[in-house]
Amino acid sequence: MRSKPVCTRCQNSGFPCEGYPKDLTFVDEGSRFASQSSTRSSKAGSRTGEVSSVDAPSLSPKGSQTPNVQLAISKQPTLSPFQDEICLAYLIRTLFGDNHNFPLASHVWDSAVASTDSAKLGQTAVSSLATTYFGRMHGSNMQLLHQGRRLYGQAVHRLALEICKPEEASLSQQVMLSALAFYYYEMVMNTSDIGWVEHVGGTGKLMEVRGPRRHQFAPDHDYFLYFRRTLIGQAFVTRTRTFLEREEWKTVPWAMQPNSKTTEHLILDVSANVPGLAEDMDRLERNGPVAARNPLGPNEEETLRESLRHKLIDTFGSLLEWRFNWESTYPDVVAETVSMPRSSLVSNLERPRCLDRVFYYNDIKRAEEIQQYHLTMLWVLQLVVRLQDPSVTPSAFSPWPPHRRPDASNALALPHDEMTTLNVAREIARSTENFTQPQHPRRQLLKLLGPLRGCVLVFMLSAQAEQYELSWVSGVLCRIADEFGFDFCKRFAQLPPLGYYQPSQNERVSEGASTYTFADQTTGFRQTFLSQ
Repeated sequence: MRSKPVCTRCQNSGFPCEGYPKDLTFVDEGSRFASQSSTRSSKAGSRTGEVSSVDAPSLSPKGSQTPNVQLAISKQPTLSPFQDEICLAYLIRTLFGDNHNFPLASHVWDSAVASTDSAKLGQTAVSSLATTYFGRMHGSNMQLLHQGRRLYGQAVHRLALEICKPEEASLSQQVMLSALAFYYYEMVMNTSDIGWVEHVGGTGKLMEVRGPRRHQFAPDHDYFLYFRRTLIGQAFVTRTRTFLEREEWKTVPWAMQPNSKTTEHLILDVSANVPGLAEDMDRLERNGPVAARNPLGPNEEETLRESLRHKLIDTFGSLLEWRFNWESTYPDVVAETVSMPRSSLVSNLERPRCLDRVFYYNDIKRAEEIQQYHLTMLWVLQLVVRLQDPSVTPSAFSPWPPHRRPDASNALALPHDEMTTLNVAREIARSTENFTQPQHPRRQLLKLLGPLRGCVLVFMLSAQAEQYELSWVSGVLCRIADEFGFDFCKRFAQLPPLGYYQPSQNERVSEGASTYTFADQTTGFRQTFLSQ
């Protein structure tokens, strides 16, 4: 009898050899089990006289359509028990990105999965957004969209209860989180012209009640940084000044960490001044709802004009200073190259000649800063044209004679006293392709909306605009709506775009309870202003 094999495989592999495996014997127990089952069935039948072995209870589940013991297993397993988690994970991954680039992402997640009563407002609001966005991006699933609308209604009701006491509501992070969710919800669902404007405006009032000191530490500081840009955008649309133009709101939130203030924060300091200038300009032109509610007195016009002139020169000068400092701080971060679109957002559109060569940035943060600068410059140049004072531009450039200006180290044009809104709009368009790269989270595209909306107006009104410039920008906005779910972008592509007006001759057409509509008969431009 052999005790061990002689193949040496175990020895070669470094394992102890246990010899040949023992033979296995298979015993058929089926006949014994069948005889025992038959015996039990016959005994039960003899006791009752009614149930035979044939009528014995089947081992198949109740309702089974087959006589054998096999269970019916669905070929399409459902993920319904995990729907909320799937929608939330999809939202965080696709819209917000990682925590490093968007610090609020972790707070959004923690609040959305919390089960405490204090977190229910934020939880419901984020769930409404997550469910709606998932449904919108997966074939506009009507069941999910309906569920998202129902959750949205519940969250709005909870918010209404919370803000009955503004002093308490302003301290609640859940209120801030719900406002963030509502803002994105309106961008996705496109419920009305002013849905996001109203939500952001309400958030601004709560932030103002909080005061700047309340926003010195995370996560309140993170909410402040996010909503600051959004509030300035809302003020651009409504053409009314914002509390963010006050000096304490430009300094106090960074008082504990002054070195954390970035070039992006500094350009927003300048941008915050512009809506107030637009409001003063409307009053001076007796244009819009603010002018209607607060008309100029007989002796006020010259005083307001001179005040506006000085403020405009200061803001223009601050904008130039920021741009020249940016050029010195960030050399060689922008390159000009032949267009090479990798995204369907900018592919297969009729391209104007100005897009034969486009700008690419080695850091998306630098691209965001320059686009915000371009948007602010568009507004400032429009205000300069409307004021019709030829001394404004030379006064703004006077601290920057040519020998003090930095040399251009990037492909972007440096500001000069002959630049026009058309020049600026084309630089915005040439930077757009960079934002559509697949490595950037989708929320980055929202930072394009203001600049692209400005391009729509400039390309529409400028007699020097090239063929396809307007249609290309409008096409990008519509594709952002269709492919990435931000349906509100379609309103920015409509003419005229919301929140802009450049009159050469004003005529008030109608007056309603909440809006004033004006038309420019010379250009055919028509704009409805929102009353606050």
